[in-house]
Amino acid sequence: MDFATNNYNIPEAHAEGQLAKKKYKLWVIILLSAVICLFLLVFLYVILGMRYRDSFFPKTTINGIDASGMDSEELAQKILEKAETYSLVLDERDQHQEQILGDRINLRVEVAVEKLEEIVREQNSVLWLFKSMGIKEYQAELNVSFDEELLSEEIRKLDCMDSGQVTAPKDAHEKYFKGTGYRIVPEVPGNKVKKKKLKMAVREALSDLKDSLSLEKKGCYYAPKVSKSDEDLKEKVGVLNQYIDMTVTYVFGEKKEILDGVQISKWIQDVRKGKVTVDEKKVRKYVARLADTYNTAYKSRNFKTSYGPAVRIDQGDYGFKIDQEREAKTLKKNILSGKSREREPVYAQRAAAYGAKDYGDTYVELNLTTQHLFLYKKGKRVLETDFVSGCLAKGNGTPCGIYAITYKQRDAVLKGADYRSEVSYWMPFNRGIGLHDANWRTKFGKDIYKSNGSHGCINLPPQKAKIIYETVEKGTPVICYTLTVPERK
Repeated sequence: MDFATNNYNIPEAHAEGQLAKKKYKLWVIILLSAVICLFLLVFLYVILGMRYRDSFFPKTTINGIDASGMDSEELAQKILEKAETYSLVLDERDQHQEQILGDRINLRVEVAVEKLEEIVREQNSVLWLFKSMGIKEYQAELNVSFDEELLSEEIRKLDCMDSGQVTAPKDAHEKYFKGTGYRIVPEVPGNKVKKKKLKMAVREALSDLKDSLSLEKKGCYYAPKVSKSDEDLKEKVGVLNQYIDMTVTYVFGEKKEILDGVQISKWIQDVRKGKVTVDEKKVRKYVARLADTYNTAYKSRNFKTSYGPAVRIDQGDYGFKIDQEREAKTLKKNILSGKSREREPVYAQRAAAYGAKDYGDTYVELNLTTQHLFLYKKGKRVLETDFVSGCLAKGNGTPCGIYAITYKQRDAVLKGADYRSEVSYWMPFNRGIGLHDANWRTKFGKDIYKSNGSHGCINLPPQKAKIIYETVEKGTPVICYTLTVPERK
């Protein structure tokens, strides 16, 4: 038996089909809306892009002028307006600024509109949105003219050209500080400009009607050649600090002359890759000062005679004499070694002793006035004798001065233009003048030398000459002077 009911049983497949149709309609609506929106956006993009076919994109600067949205004619007019009140600002060091006014140099500008139109055409209006995102700067070709002489005059009047306001650059360098040694003094940039470079940069800026010109960026300043970060300078400071503890001590008897490291370090000329260069001129100058101070050769000295009174000896080559050439080389070598030392200088010739009495206590004393000789050895008088010196009447007088025995020779032959003499004991001390025996004479002393003297040598009795020869050595001082004394009994 069948029963009636109000429950409708809808097949499950039919319900799913109805749901799918609804989703489909929804997606069609969404897609259609998107297409319409895209079309509207494209349409709007094209409409807006058409606007930039004859005008400049946003954020576009041409010759320093904001040309956004302008067409070529408008921009050209704007450039001409700018030229009427144009001024070029010079940005200088120390935040200093100066101006060059266009009307002071008769600035004139002509704008080629077609050149501006070329920029517009090159923009590609299809891509206007993407091109508008960044800043674009152009320099349009302008015909700018000005009076060169007036420009030169304006540049000449700039503060940066005033020598009274200009500081030249200084290189970084080493400097000695007492107690701390050498340190690097940083470079000083200064504000000295390169005149030709400045004028060229100004002319270039004027030609483009630029608002400002940075002298720094354009490289218009002279720059120091050496900076504090220079590796060679750092190495040099390191080497100099090694030298300041060095000394070279010169010994002159009881006196000492100390060349300290501070002075030595000032002679270091260059240091590169561990190699030190010494200023040879300064070394030679120092050695010359040593020679001038401590040389006794060719210098005057007082001599206390055997008669009591002292005489002034102004001539003669006896004494200390530093060999300046060899000493300079030796000192340079000492410096390069970097080691302290104590020594005597290199002598070309030496005296017997340091001090005022450099002739020592062994010497031959000759009083040409009394024609008398004294021989001293180690401070003791070992001999005295009369002699005959150079003939005054013939102009052969024996010269005064202090000399040294050059050498000794037995059995020598003395020759001259009008004489030939054989002697047993020859002891030259002043070139061709020397001490020797004179066996042809029977008398010595008194006034014989005035009319019957020698050719300049000291004629001695043979026995006395023998003793002198056996006593003196090469280098023994011979002191000749004139002194009038009371006649000895």
